[in-house]
Amino acid sequence: VAEGANQLLGLLGDVAFMGTSPDTCRSAVANVLGREPRYLALSVLGADGRMICGAPYFDPSIDLSERLYFREAVARREFVIGEVVRGTISDVPTIHMARPHIVDGKLVGVSVVAFDLRWWTKQLAGIALPPGGASSIVDRNGVYLARNPDAAPVTTGDSLPETNRYMLKGADIGLDYITGFTGTRRIVAWSPPGRRPQGLLLSVGLEVEQSFAAVTESNRSETLLMLAGMVSALIFSIFAARRLIWGPILQLSAAAEG
Repeated sequence: VAEGANQLLGLLGDVAFMGTSPDTCRSAVANVLGREPRYLALSVLGADGRMICGAPYFDPSIDLSERLYFREAVARREFVIGEVVRGTISDVPTIHMARPHIVDGKLVGVSVVAFDLRWWTKQLAGIALPPGGASSIVDRNGVYLARNPDAAPVTTGDSLPETNRYMLKGADIGLDYITGFTGTRRIVAWSPPGRRPQGLLLSVGLEVEQSFAAVTESNRSETLLMLAGMVSALIFSIFAARRLIWGPILQLSAAAEG
């Protein structure tokens, strides 16, 4: 998903900044948005933070230069993943990804996509887990973007417990016994925000009493390997889905060339 968004935003920038007319840019963006339910909005911003083209709404008078995703894309000159926000118009939890566009060494603008976090929850639901298992996607601030099972008391927009926020640090896959909101003790493997896809904490946990009653220190390494494999599968599902992103990428590529 992250890699696909990066490619999509790159082509969106080509459409907007390589001599294509504004009408062509807006048409291409609207076509992509109409076919992809995971996207709530797509837009291209100028270097001043104002819209050049976008869908489903377009207002060149709105200044988005103070938004975190814009400021970080400009400062870092690379693809960035933002934070959870609630859409001003849609009132739906979203996360923005942004990519700066550099022409002849000069920043000319930033393209942005807003993801519908409900779509991410559906993707997690498609990953098979053993009884008592749970998987989640959390942003770098510790806010839940999606969780499977998606049930109270943990829902999108909630934050990691303070005792578990150490999972946000570092860049290596971790393994530990962790107690969640419900008091359930799980053995959890995670990929922190410092690891690709940067900006996201991906985790898979298995309930200790139900799934690991016989686990001892002697076979802890086997447990690590199994959970690491599950985290890798989760990372793959977040990165991959390339079959889902080629349609919009080809649409934008055709617009850029035409």
